[in-house]
Amino acid sequence: MNNLIFSKFRDYIYENLGIDYNENKKVLLEARIKKLMNRYAITSFESFYNRIFVDKKLLIEFLNEMTTNKTNFFREINHFNFLKSYMSTFLNLNKRINLSKEIRVWSAGCSTGEEAYTVGMVLKEILNPNIIIKILATDISTNVLQKAMQRTYPSTITLDVPVYYLNKYFTKDNKSFRLNDEIYNMVTFRYFNLMNKFPFKHKFDIIFCRNVMIYFDYDTRANLSNKFHKALVKNGLMIIGHSESLSDKKKEFKYMKPTIYSAM
Repeated sequence: MNNLIFSKFRDYIYENLGIDYNENKKVLLEARIKKLMNRYAITSFESFYNRIFVDKKLLIEFLNEMTTNKTNFFREINHFNFLKSYMSTFLNLNKRINLSKEIRVWSAGCSTGEEAYTVGMVLKEILNPNIIIKILATDISTNVLQKAMQRTYPSTITLDVPVYYLNKYFTKDNKSFRLNDEIYNMVTFRYFNLMNKFPFKHKFDIIFCRNVMIYFDYDTRANLSNKFHKALVKNGLMIIGHSESLSDKKKEFKYMKPTIYSAM
């Protein structure tokens, strides 16, 4: 891949996904595109680049391929332990939840659903049963959204899911586990690009956006953080990944614990 066509791909990905494929990631970019070139029998990077503008199916596959989707149940367990210990205080600060009998959560960059479903299970355990749990789970990859909605996971989830949750919220089927309806029905999965304007009518009580912003440059992260702040209720929780920080957003977010912030 020559420098000119690399720049075209890099600029297109940045403008549409906010992901910065710099020179250090050129080999990774080439490998991901070559996989699609082989699948579609396209012989040159330039031909591939031109085709994504006229072939919607290829464009969707291209965008799917450019994103990284690594997740598991109960990942970064301290976040969920914090929710358990802080929920009573949180409900006192956000009285609307008890008054409306509804809590709204957004899993942004939900991948194959493990994060959203973990949130559902944890909240189910700690909230009053009369509070409706509504979780919006979004991702830019249509592939992972399809897998998330299938709600069936390999037996390896036993390494991540505590036995209590496994027995209560999953049904074993041969070598796989299927999430039950109670948790599944809490979650609405949607395709959404975080680079777009947020269209939400109601603000969220909690937003999870973990290990997503590490792929963005500073300006994109700053802009996205501002959008998240506007999408949260006052005292709403913003939970990010362990390699991420909102330390430069002191006016918008109050530091609670490492990677956990409260909207001001």
